[in-house]
Amino acid sequence: MILSAVILLVGIVSVDGAVIGSRVQDQTGIVQTFLSYRSAIGQALSRKGEEGLLVLASKWNGTEPNEYACDPVTPAHKRTISGYPWVLLIRRGICEFADKLINAEKAGYELVIVYNDQDDRLIPMNGDADPQVKAVFVGLSTGETLKNNYLFSVNPSALVTLTPYYTLPWHMYIVPFLIVISICFLLMFIFLVIKKVRRYQRRRRARLPTSKLKKLKIIIFSETDDYDMCAICLDDFEEGDKLRILPCNHGFHSHCIDPWLTKSRRVCPCCKQAVFPDEKVPETPPSPVPPPPLSESNSYDSTSEPQNLAPNITDSPDEHTPLVRHV
Repeated sequence: MILSAVILLVGIVSVDGAVIGSRVQDQTGIVQTFLSYRSAIGQALSRKGEEGLLVLASKWNGTEPNEYACDPVTPAHKRTISGYPWVLLIRRGICEFADKLINAEKAGYELVIVYNDQDDRLIPMNGDADPQVKAVFVGLSTGETLKNNYLFSVNPSALVTLTPYYTLPWHMYIVPFLIVISICFLLMFIFLVIKKVRRYQRRRRARLPTSKLKKLKIIIFSETDDYDMCAICLDDFEEGDKLRILPCNHGFHSHCIDPWLTKSRRVCPCCKQAVFPDEKVPETPPSPVPPPPLSESNSYDSTSEPQNLAPNITDSPDEHTPLVRHV
């Protein structure tokens, strides 16, 4: 599938021109695009393209069709009020491309479309002459469509544009691409918001509400109490200090333990016992345990090396170590 897409893209890009027929009816624009090949003889098309009104080649007297334009064709009329030039539609065959374009130039045409008389193959138009016209080559089906739908005699409001290169409809690709990218960013944003909310809720459940903090016992330290040091700030308790006593009977400075319970976890920092045992404390993933440091001494450790359980047989056996055991 990818190879087919690449081949199709290469085939489209290799085409040098495009014929675009546009028709406006009842305020509704209908646009058709046809592949074309620029002419190797004649003048080059401008980058923005050339617009004109399409007419079919006919003989000098104008009464008989002369689709091949191998003979002199009817001269071009003056431009219409809109100011668009005339585009001459010619059929391939009978004579050379140069003869067709020269006859079109002599008749006063500036733009020429030559269509294949056999199939939809696009071939370059070569020749020795250098006529002062701008021309492109299109396939048979394109020529028939232009002749049936876009001639000035059939549809006076039809405009035909000759472009020097095929322009891909980028809006057909950019808009879906932007929509997909926007959806991806939106989904990513929603995922991050949900993850953030869940993390906040998990941390909030692990903390102790202020309403329950007030239920914990508070004492004023005196020398007769059995508490000597705060395990959080590592300062000795002094007379008159305000201590908060947890259910596990561990005491801390109230200004040390209160932030721990309300902002971190509602467990004792020393024994990890829940402040309110009846409530289930949300579990947090354990931190990885670092490996023990290597010993700096080179002393022999019998547990660090495998023991040899086989009997020790020396090269010079003695009477205490028999070589053969008889059963």
